[in-house]
Amino acid sequence: MNLSNILKNAIRRGSIAHAEILMHDSKNLSPWKFALSHMRSYP
Repeated sequence: MNLSNILKNAIRRGSIAHAEILMHDSKNLSPWKFALSHMRSYP
């Protein structure tokens, strides 16, 4: 599972909820928490 590609797809879709589901599936909580919190800082 390529996390950078997942992030790009999530950003492109504008779907944070979808990214959060993938976060739980990926078991890579620390990088996902960082990425999602960073993404949330944008409108």
